[in-house]
Amino acid sequence: MDKRTLVKLAVFNLALAVADVVLLSPGLVGGALGALGTVGTAASVTIAVMSAFLFIGVNRFILTGADKKPPAPEPLDLKPVYSLEDAAQSLEAYSPQTPSLGSIIDAARRQAESIRRKQRKAEEIWDRNEYTIDSVQETLAEAEGAILANLKKLLNRVTIWDEGESGDPRKYEIYNGHRRCLNELLHKNDEILDSADVLLVETAKYISETKSGSGPGDVGIKSMIQALKSLNEGGKELE
Repeated sequence: MDKRTLVKLAVFNLALAVADVVLLSPGLVGGALGALGTVGTAASVTIAVMSAFLFIGVNRFILTGADKKPPAPEPLDLKPVYSLEDAAQSLEAYSPQTPSLGSIIDAARRQAESIRRKQRKAEEIWDRNEYTIDSVQETLAEAEGAILANLKKLLNRVTIWDEGESGDPRKYEIYNGHRRCLNELLHKNDEILDSADVLLVETAKYISETKSGSGPGDVGIKSMIQALKSLNEGGKELE
């Protein structure tokens, strides 16, 4: 029996005993009831019976509740992660079991959605201008792969996170290390997404200038492709 249950039992039984003394003692309310004759006696008996029922019922309720254990969490129905959609679904599945990682999981899901939006924006540029730059398309696909790889590493860390032990002072260093690694993975993905944004800007500018016959050419695009490729490779090395 835990300490909380013992405290509940002590408080209830003490309160019930005090109430019985007040209601049944001849020097207190009991004296006034005795003066009523038969009616007072009947009232005293009723109070005593109700007190007995309360004693048995409430004590049993407290003790029964102490024996109940919280239901075990439902096992997660997880599938292999092959795509950003798979990663987002797995992150969502872990979210209720790891509330202390809520902000990290939300940020990771936003990153998965963000790189997909950037790819759709690139496709809109190709469709609108009937002009495709293969190197940009390939680099964005590589960026998606790098972000997915980082999300898989993040999921592995989330999988071994034990919410029940994460606040244990004895395991501070272990879980602080987990959190630090998770934030590093998020930061790496943010860098990739920021560079992808600049690449899309340079792409739109290059296509507009090419159509108008002006501009310095694809210098900006080549520079951002090189920067993104460097980040993509860096993501593969981050453990």
